[in-house]
Amino acid sequence: MKFKRYMLGAMALSGSVLLFQSGQVAAQGQSASAAAMLEEVVVTARRREENLQDLPLSIQAITADAMEAQGIYNMQQLTDFVPNVVLTEDQRKNDTRMYIRGIGGGFSNPAQVFGVGMYVDGHYLSGSLGAFMSTLDIERVEILRGPQGTLFGKNTTGGAISIISAKPGPEFDSYVTLRAASYGQQDLRAMINLPITDSFFFRGNFATETSDGHYYNRFLDDSAGGTDQQSLGLAFRWELGDNWTIDGRLASADDRDDNQGGQCRAYPRADMYTKLMNGGTPGNPLPFAGKDLTLGTADDVTYNGPGPFASGSGAWGSRNDDTSLRIANFIDAGTGLAGPGGSDFRVDALYPGANAYFLNSCAQDFATGDVFNSYQDYNTRSYVDNDMVTINALWESDGAIGPFEAASLQIQTGSRYTSYRYQQDRDFGPGIIDHIGNNPNPNSRGIQRNTDEFEIIFSGEIGDRVTLTAGAYYFNDEAQAGSGTCLSQWIAAWDPAGGAVDGTTGLPAGLINGKTDDDVYCTPEGGTLFHRLPDSKGDRRSSTNAGRTTGESTALFGHAVFHLNDAWDLAIGARWMHEERGQAHIEYGIVRGTCSQAYAGPLEMCNPTYLMNRKTMVEDGIHANVSAEFDEVTPLISISRQFAPGDTLDSGMLYATIAQGFLTGAFNDELNPNNPGFTPAQRQNVLDIIPYGPEYLTNYEFGFKGTLLDGRVRMAANVFYMDYTDKQEAINVDNTDGRFGPDPSLEYTQNAADVDIKGIELELRASPWDGGFISLDLGYLESVYASFKVPDLDNLGGPLIDVSNSSIANRTPEWTVTMSVEHAFLLGNGATLTPQIGVYMQPDFEWRSGIDVGGAHHPICHNDGYSKVRGRVSYVPQQGNWQAALFGYNITDERILFKCGPGRSGSYKSFYEAPATWGAEFTMRFGG
Repeated sequence: MKFKRYMLGAMALSGSVLLFQSGQVAAQGQSASAAAMLEEVVVTARRREENLQDLPLSIQAITADAMEAQGIYNMQQLTDFVPNVVLTEDQRKNDTRMYIRGIGGGFSNPAQVFGVGMYVDGHYLSGSLGAFMSTLDIERVEILRGPQGTLFGKNTTGGAISIISAKPGPEFDSYVTLRAASYGQQDLRAMINLPITDSFFFRGNFATETSDGHYYNRFLDDSAGGTDQQSLGLAFRWELGDNWTIDGRLASADDRDDNQGGQCRAYPRADMYTKLMNGGTPGNPLPFAGKDLTLGTADDVTYNGPGPFASGSGAWGSRNDDTSLRIANFIDAGTGLAGPGGSDFRVDALYPGANAYFLNSCAQDFATGDVFNSYQDYNTRSYVDNDMVTINALWESDGAIGPFEAASLQIQTGSRYTSYRYQQDRDFGPGIIDHIGNNPNPNSRGIQRNTDEFEIIFSGEIGDRVTLTAGAYYFNDEAQAGSGTCLSQWIAAWDPAGGAVDGTTGLPAGLINGKTDDDVYCTPEGGTLFHRLPDSKGDRRSSTNAGRTTGESTALFGHAVFHLNDAWDLAIGARWMHEERGQAHIEYGIVRGTCSQAYAGPLEMCNPTYLMNRKTMVEDGIHANVSAEFDEVTPLISISRQFAPGDTLDSGMLYATIAQGFLTGAFNDELNPNNPGFTPAQRQNVLDIIPYGPEYLTNYEFGFKGTLLDGRVRMAANVFYMDYTDKQEAINVDNTDGRFGPDPSLEYTQNAADVDIKGIELELRASPWDGGFISLDLGYLESVYASFKVPDLDNLGGPLIDVSNSSIANRTPEWTVTMSVEHAFLLGNGATLTPQIGVYMQPDFEWRSGIDVGGAHHPICHNDGYSKVRGRVSYVPQQGNWQAALFGYNITDERILFKCGPGRSGSYKSFYEAPATWGAEFTMRFGG
């Protein structure tokens, strides 16, 4: 166990506290963190303004001043500050993953849903593509743990992350911040607030934030994993008379990033290694047996011409259960058999010996000892455009309205557009083995998502005993992948019940751009191109997919707080939700030869011709043309006890809460019943598991909040138990033999599991001496499957497989500790110098299974427990409009995995957080 190591870290921090207390001259007043994190914070977690410490909820609110003092500049950094919260990305950049108390996730395809909702000014951000953002010009972030199914109704089984933007005000204010750091990071942020009239105010912000990336691509001899984001925000506030306040906001962000850097690790099975190096079966030696396969000596590999797979007959993913036949077929193109089929030699479809060459390249990266060495023979990209327009109108009464002593009405509407395009080298080795991405055509739009939202909320106070909140909600969501003209018109025009279809081609009438049945008829602007092997038959090795997903949500909700007396409050709420979802998904191939003919080298992708006819698009293509409706009511009840102030306690509260959450059902858009890996008898069973139902969660929570010692200490603590039923579990099926398609694993979702979750959360803020500040955040989480049964894809319709002893892959460690200490020194010239040191600690984590397994560890995907240390020194002059800081993250240079799993043909892939990073920033303020 590494427990002793963590305690040593804690003792080091305690020692630094004593150092600051002794032999130093304390500054008068508070440090910046103390001023920001001990102040009274007003939040809108219950859709009206309330004091954070008065809420019977597990909520952590981080203000803009607190984020500046702690050096938080993007949403992902909150992981190191908020217990039981994980905000990260997947192996594809801008494909976000969000977990609260181990619940949530994220999916790159829009057909699926996950249990954490992110909101900006009350407006829901649909999907996980490009959901993270910088902390530019926001007022605060509120993180609500546990189901928020009453007042936040969209996908909030695990919790909600609510971002509140800074609003225009009546005083002139502006600032410019410059930041430079390791790995080419260069950031500029600017804001201006202008009062136009006495009642109309404007606020604008702009940022450009770039970096080169912390990986090195040895193929291109250049850095990898870089970022390039530009964002613009324009807002107004109109105080219309004494009752109305209208806020409008336009936010636009464009990301032009590289995709993630990563590294492949050679890890073949023993039998695979034997076959590779010693040669197949008796009498059938492999062509490269006994050859030197070290990188850079490809001539030593037996390779006489294009090899047996150039014709595409041995396509990637064909299956043959007889290993000896697979080996024999590998060396004899004349056998007429189906091809290698198994994962052992799929890369050898490039040429005999390619698999060993590929694994040797992986081994060479690993042998350097630098986990940040990468090999990507592909110009990767991750482009995201986010545009959002919101209008919020607030009416507040001057006095009593009917039975209400005071009342308010909020009307909120918003629209958001997201476009996502990417190109990715997922194999991290030589050759076009696992390249994926959108059509590189300049007009390609990739995945597009449009959402529209409307909400009306009424709040009122009946005397001094009842506070009521009620409202109605509407949300419309439409996502398209490969939404070119051809696909969208084709879906609209084709009618299986007798619509107009051309008799010659079998395509919808009016959509025929070609002349022959086997030719191409139109080329969508989007779609996803699986670029795997050159000159290969489209429906086996290179293919594209496209789809359209729709969702419509309506809800009515109410919440009432009864002030029973001066000490006791009772809160009751409920939300009724109705969800309608639909999906149409299609996969079709690429005309053989069109990739390789246009292939212009490792930095360019092919411009394929898609194979679109009745067979590929209608008979074999559509595999998920489905719809579903869901209705649910989710209640909440809580009771709280307020304590009168005393000698030590300034204010305090005990609370108990029971809350339910509901997450709508969705569809498995990549589970294709027409895949040749399924028999005709299995296809109906596949159709049956394409849709999956809602999941449910009930949270039982008991907590305490208090302010002590004349405001110098603030704390919040809770214990919870969550009964999680019908969990939408992402199930990974080993697909190394390629029978279900080209990916090494097949992932689909089912209502497969019941889970018991329990945990503890503690937050402590203290200023125990003048000028000093200490913070401590602790989280503990235990998740255990009560039951977990999944379908057997090799025996669909048969008995379920019980995997209740499986580990839960929720990316959340069993426990975390975050600590920081700082002291503000008052210098002789009146300036303030504030050094700060902080540490984030967690135990061992097993990425292959998802949790700390305690026993046997995977040699590649196991992360030892670690302490990630950060530091910051800020300087603020006594008088002046500027400030400066030096900072460092991961300053002890820990190697920290954020993703690890199986790759191609005997390899694993690992992805690491940035090593030690150092930087400086300077802020100039004007006005304010």
